[in-house]
Amino acid sequence: GILEAIGVKHTQLKINTLGCTQDKAKFSKHLKEVLEGKASHLCQDCQRRLSVNPLRVIDCKKRECKKVVSSLSLGDKHLCSDCKGQFKDLISLLDSLGVKYIHTPYMVRGLDYYTNTVFEITSDKLGSKDAIGAGGRYNNLVKFLGGPDTPAIGFALGVERIILVLDPIDKQQTVDIFVAVASTSLYNTGFNILKDLREENIPSDCDYCSKSLKAQLRIAQRKNARFVVIVAEEEAKEGCVLLKDMEKSTQEKVKIEYLIAKVKATVK
Repeated sequence: GILEAIGVKHTQLKINTLGCTQDKAKFSKHLKEVLEGKASHLCQDCQRRLSVNPLRVIDCKKRECKKVVSSLSLGDKHLCSDCKGQFKDLISLLDSLGVKYIHTPYMVRGLDYYTNTVFEITSDKLGSKDAIGAGGRYNNLVKFLGGPDTPAIGFALGVERIILVLDPIDKQQTVDIFVAVASTSLYNTGFNILKDLREENIPSDCDYCSKSLKAQLRIAQRKNARFVVIVAEEEAKEGCVLLKDMEKSTQEKVKIEYLIAKVKATVK
């Protein structure tokens, strides 16, 4: 999916069901009852959570709390038959799609508007706080905020955590096209050309620090650019640019309106 497309590897999908609102209330009540006798073994935050939102105790990442929770035999007795059936159908669908997952009965999302399915995407590269993203069903949220009774689903991804688990980027950067401008007054034209190239999925870049044209050409060489589009004063007045072939050390004048087609015909 999204994570695979950007190069994130070796993740795990953890999934569970909280049940409907009534199931959650039943589960929360049962959880409070079985944990009250073990409160002294919980962290201070979880001791407070017992009276506010017992479900959050299950989600605690502290060692002492995880040890207490793992000793419980909670099961799925709090789930109604409809919610059990819905979760079974979801698991069956994941199996048919070949999606690997781990059913994690002790996983919850602590916010009140979560119902039924909850999930986390984790990586063993992150240590104890291993979640890259998480989410679930928000069946009651729209109604709670004053809207119609509309089921929904949502999730969030942690950008910083994704960066941490990405493989190191190859320092040998490459682009097909580098757009260079002869003067800062031509940046608008250069940026528009860059935008058009990228919209056509042509790997492209430019200088963002107002460097000299000579310095920009050195950057293009470091990025192994096959072509450099040079936006110069005289050519720009004619609606043209110079297209420099870095391999052949040749260049030609090209109308801006024909640049994309010219590049596409040359860059494979």
